[in-house]
Amino acid sequence: MLVAGDAAALVDHWSREGISYALRSGALAGQAAAHLVTAADETEADCAAGHYARQVEEVLGVEMRASGALMGVFSRNPSLVHCALTRLPPAWRRLDAYIAGRTSVAGIMTAPLVRGVTALATRLPGPR
Repeated sequence: MLVAGDAAALVDHWSREGISYALRSGALAGQAAAHLVTAADETEADCAAGHYARQVEEVLGVEMRASGALMGVFSRNPSLVHCALTRLPPAWRRLDAYIAGRTSVAGIMTAPLVRGVTALATRLPGPR
């Protein structure tokens, strides 16, 4: 059985968006299904299903983990995220690029400074 979109629990934790994940995973599932139909034996079918799972992890898993990390920081300390977005022009520019579709949360999280600040922020105490 191949699952995609909501059925596969694919969601961007930061934006709560899931339609693009459903479309992308659905396209990957369709390709895998085409290979499953033409599979010569069970081993080949298992290989096609495994390839689908790896593709979903490689393409969408990275984005989901990044958005989950950012959402975790926001959930623990929303004022810190708000302050960064409103007072640091580079943070605002990255949010603007994300909203405009020019980058993803995973793309934002590739910056060493962002990764470091995120790691530090996860160690800060949450709101009291």
